Amino acid sequence: MTCSSDIDENIDERFDRLDANEDGYFDFNEFLFADVCAVALRRDRFNEIDRDLTDSIDWKEWELHSMQVDMKRRRRTLHENRMMFKFLDRNKSNKLEAREIRRYVRYRRCNPTNISKYLASKGTTGLAFHEFDKFTYVVPNKMFPLGRRNRTTPKVPYYGPGNCEKPESHKMEFHRLDTNRDRKISFTEYLYFERCPILRHRRKFIRMDRNHDKKIDIHEFRYYYKERDLFWKNVYDMRMNSIVHRYDQNNDMHLDGVELRNYLLHRDIDPMNLDRFLRGNVMSPKVFADWEETLPNALFPAFPKVPKRS
Repeated sequence: MTCSSDIDENIDERFDRLDANEDGYFDFNEFLFADVCAVALRRDRFNEIDRDLTDSIDWKEWELHSMQVDMKRRRRTLHENRMMFKFLDRNKSNKLEAREIRRYVRYRRCNPTNISKYLASKGTTGLAFHEFDKFTYVVPNKMFPLGRRNRTTPKVPYYGPGNCEKPESHKMEFHRLDTNRDRKISFTEYLYFERCPILRHRRKFIRMDRNHDKKIDIHEFRYYYKERDLFWKNVYDMRMNSIVHRYDQNNDMHLDGVELRNYLLHRDIDPMNLDRFLRGNVMSPKVFADWEETLPNALFPAFPKVPKRS
């Protein structure tokens, strides 16, 4: 399936694609299908979870998939901890001493003051790998708080309204996605799985919904994209003006042949045909912006790259 960034469609054609019911507006559920590439990726993931090909995910399929994800995440974390252990174990004793553990605690931006007290409570002078692996999951804590001072307390994460990073169990995830409580997750419900992207899409939807009726009509859709295109046009014009100002030696906000030659050489583009192209004229910032988008081309090719000597 083609990504939305590669689809050559105007604003009206995109609105018609989102308006699946052809009733003149679309709601938030239809708005989630705006990015065709993201929807295709989620469809592939949905089909991988849907083992019995019923176009819905029950709890057993979801639990099996979640266990596989946890297993892959655990293997990746175990590999990272093993590499970290080898890096910290400078004397190759297969055990991390107090000073080596202190380096890791500082790497985690925690206070390492209580290292000796922690090892004494364990009745050991160092940590083997399996002990270090367990240790990585409990830092930061009250004994090793965030910050360099003892009075620093660990940060309490904020899980209020609008926060999308609150930890969830697999059962909580399934219950959150099963909105109609039929003990199955459809593809439309599965699109709500990633909470942070959904939160960003909802904020964008609210900005587009100017009359706050939880629906987007063609006029609101056109207004949003017209305003967005104007914003990026202003940003692009400011960037082009800054480039013109950088190479403009006589401060007339126009680029002549010498100034354009310096610009092309800075971009490693051959300026051999510049005089024939300009014919004694100069470029305004607007003309320069349109011309700059076509570089390099057949008239102004890029210099061949010289391979570096090994």
